[in-house]
Amino acid sequence: MKSRFAFGKFGQKTKQGVLRYLCLSLACFLLCHFEHLDQTGSGQAEPAWPDWGALARQVRQQFVGWVQLFELERAQQQILAVWDEKQRCAP
Repeated sequence: MKSRFAFGKFGQKTKQGVLRYLCLSLACFLLCHFEHLDQTGSGQAEPAWPDWGALARQVRQQFVGWVQLFELERAQQQILAVWDEKQRCAP
């Protein structure tokens, strides 16, 4: 965990900074662990120790994809709202 989650480059000095760093590291670890459990449950991965770097990249790509899809859906809703408003105002 030290090398994969950058505990070796730890540079926080305040108590709040340390707490934030630990919380983010724990969240990252849990997301990677849940992804590994999902893969082993579906038969895509071996039940041995995973490659945490590869899992972190997969989780990042999934979340980036979800965020992009969410932003596209919001933009689509805004466009449709403007379109509907223009159609209501047009005689």
